[in-house]
Amino acid sequence: MTTNFGGKFWSFSFYLMYFAAVAALFNFVALFYEGQGLPGSQIGVLMGLGSLVGLFAGPLWGGLADASRRHRLVLNIAVIGNVTAMFCFPFFHSFWAFFVLIIVQALFGAPIVPLVDNATMAMLGEQKGYYGLVRLGGTIGYGMAGPVAGLVVERYGLQWTFWMYSALLLVGLIAVQQLQFSQKPAERSFLHGFKKLLGERKWIVFLLIVVLAGIGNGIISAYLFVYLQKIGTSTTWMGWALTISTTTELVVLVFASFLIKKLKPRGLLTLGLAGTAIRCMLYGVIGVPWMALTVQLLQAVSFPLIMVAGVSYADENAPAGMGATGQGIFNSAFMGIGFAVGGFFGGVLIQYIGVQQMFFVVGAVILAAAVLYGALQGKEPIPQPA
Repeated sequence: MTTNFGGKFWSFSFYLMYFAAVAALFNFVALFYEGQGLPGSQIGVLMGLGSLVGLFAGPLWGGLADASRRHRLVLNIAVIGNVTAMFCFPFFHSFWAFFVLIIVQALFGAPIVPLVDNATMAMLGEQKGYYGLVRLGGTIGYGMAGPVAGLVVERYGLQWTFWMYSALLLVGLIAVQQLQFSQKPAERSFLHGFKKLLGERKWIVFLLIVVLAGIGNGIISAYLFVYLQKIGTSTTWMGWALTISTTTELVVLVFASFLIKKLKPRGLLTLGLAGTAIRCMLYGVIGVPWMALTVQLLQAVSFPLIMVAGVSYADENAPAGMGATGQGIFNSAFMGIGFAVGGFFGGVLIQYIGVQQMFFVVGAVILAAAVLYGALQGKEPIPQPA
């Protein structure tokens, strides 16, 4: 078995490369579609499609890995298939070609993060509270890649974002070969465990809120650069916007263990939901680039809190032998359903009311939900696992 230090190092390394790849590509995708002349409604479909496919693909791959105990093989196949689809993207120029490529990319891309999260928690063993520190690799990679990607796009064009993504993720395959996965057998059949997982009220309520959080964060991920471009921000400063936001994650992830002990997953999720809402509403009223960049500081109380809360909850509450499946379900709710709905309806709303109005409306709805959820949480104590 890999030493605890080794487990932290290889997980940290993979998160570094994977989220550097994400920063190099996904924030520029909507701009790429606009450059291809696609209308807002088609952009919305494409931005939401990948997450929708991932909704089903993530748990299915996770279930296959848990049932077969071939987690590393599944992860290798997923990375290679994902890279192949993304590398081919710039060679096509029609909506339907993009539609097919996104389906392929999402089918292979959906299980990557849940499987690595599952391996990370298994390798940490009794030190699961260090997940936030290990996940810092992703924050650092995301922040470092943003400005570089902005410069490359400004000089060579948007097609290079797809090739940067492919190259960085291929490097990440080196770390994949060193990850160790739990081989703990399931207490009963896989199907029984899956039904139990989705039949518990506490899981359903938690996942519903995660979906709403995913809608807000999905809209930010998909349309932040469209908003920044509208208010006159250069692509170089768009890259620095990513660095600003991810730098703020550092403090949160360093203290993730403390936060999860104090607030518990539901409390942490409530705070992340409110932070996401306020961030969206501020985009809706700010029209000056330097002021918009300061709003990126609110990343600290949005995406990382939701991720830490979700990964911790899934690890604590998944049935024995179903860790990858639990992580896949959480990831599908957050970055599957949530990002799909946010990507699709965000594009439609932009077409009819404009990007800033879209951000404000979505933020107001999510803020109302955060207040309601926080009030209900205060009246209903959460039983904690032993």
